[in-house]
Amino acid sequence: MNRQYKFEVPYLNMILMLIVAFSCKENKKSTVPAETVTNPYLEAIENSSTASNPVDSLHTAKFVLEQDSIDFGTITEGDTVKYTLYFRNIGNKKGLISHVESSCGCTVAKHPKGFIEPEKKDSILVEYHSKGKSGLQSKDILIFANTYPQVTRFKVKTFVKPRQ
Repeated sequence: MNRQYKFEVPYLNMILMLIVAFSCKENKKSTVPAETVTNPYLEAIENSSTASNPVDSLHTAKFVLEQDSIDFGTITEGDTVKYTLYFRNIGNKKGLISHVESSCGCTVAKHPKGFIEPEKKDSILVEYHSKGKSGLQSKDILIFANTYPQVTRFKVKTFVKPRQ
């Protein structure tokens, strides 16, 4: 019984190898046209500028904020205030926000993912957390995008009074 098993294993291995070898298809050319495989975000980030290749400011995205700043007035330490910042892409190319930074960890901004088409309006949610803060506060929100200019600035102001 042992002998018969040893005899079948090499033949079984050979049959499996032949099946695998002949079941592999030949390399076929892709039927998907090359232009459909391109990354849609590549066009949006092509506006990098150098001394020899300046940005064409007439053919790019450009964001205009409805307001350059917001003053929350007087709030109490520990309060969280929110503001929806509306902006419009007045350029003639799709806008794409890469990231948004604030000058302090107490200010958070949530930006839209994906393209902002020319002449379309969108928004960024800004939250200011006043925990541990007091007095006059002024924070910058920086919006980095494929726009001209590449950074758009928004200012958050408030006066934080101590909690009673």
